[in-house]
Amino acid sequence: MGYFDGLVNVSFKKADDGKTIFYPYGSFSAGYIVSEDKESAAKTFLKKYYIISLIVIIIAIVFFKLFALALSIFFIPIYYFKVKKIIVGAEPTQQKNTYKERIKNMAKAFGPVISLVMLIIDLIMLGASVVCVFIPQARAIGIVGALFFGAGLIQTVFLVKYSLEEKKKSTL
Repeated sequence: MGYFDGLVNVSFKKADDGKTIFYPYGSFSAGYIVSEDKESAAKTFLKKYYIISLIVIIIAIVFFKLFALALSIFFIPIYYFKVKKIIVGAEPTQQKNTYKERIKNMAKAFGPVISLVMLIIDLIMLGASVVCVFIPQARAIGIVGALFFGAGLIQTVFLVKYSLEEKKKSTL
């Protein structure tokens, strides 16, 4: 699986009874028990949504700078209305998707290679941010970058750990 599959998998969890729970608004919100058809529709939508959003936002940043933020707001109603259509008739559940479960799902989809690449990128970006802290004109962006990539690094370390554990399990 690839990077976007990992992002999509974070929104799903298998319940103890084997049913699939979809968390369309994040792990801290209610989940919905969905059929295989709805799971497939949701995964297809989410993957396309993430890819198209990323491409549009990168193009907007390169060509329109701050307008990119305003443009990204238009993706919110698209997501909301499509997800509403998917979860119509789905049974809500109070079963939560814990942080550890989300990271394990992501690690399973990413695998060790993508996880390690992400770790390397996080380390590079954290290092660049720390360097910026010592440049007076870039201090603010350096501090924000160091906080952001430092937090990302912590998550990525767990991602690598769980993806290596998953690989070890699959080779046994």
